Amino acid sequence: MSSCWSSVLAVLGGAVSEEEAQMRGRLLAVKEAVASEAEAVENLEEEVKALERALAAAETEREAAEARRRAAEERTGKAVAELRAAEEEHEGRVEELLLTAEQSDAADAHPRAGGDDQDYRRHHRDTER
Repeated sequence: MSSCWSSVLAVLGGAVSEEEAQMRGRLLAVKEAVASEAEAVENLEEEVKALERALAAAETEREAAEARRRAAEERTGKAVAELRAAEEEHEGRVEELLLTAEQSDAADAHPRAGGDDQDYRRHHRDTER
């Protein structure tokens, strides 16, 4: 009977060994899959960090561009105000010149009673000779 038990144990031992080998193989495959998943997660986390850095840099650049745009708009507003002031000043000068020209034309059309300066100079020059 002892030989019978040894045979049974040998058969059972062989079956257990084979089943144990299969389970170890499955366990190893699961460990490899977990390691692979962990590596994939780590890679994704690095990608997320890189994207967050890129997003932060883009946000900083956007804010800087917005500040440059506001500064340019402010300079444009000041330039437009200066241009309008210069244009108004120019128009005022033109009006003054037109008024002066009209007054001069009116004076030429209606000589003064005592004569104008040119008549006086001509007369004075002729009498000195």
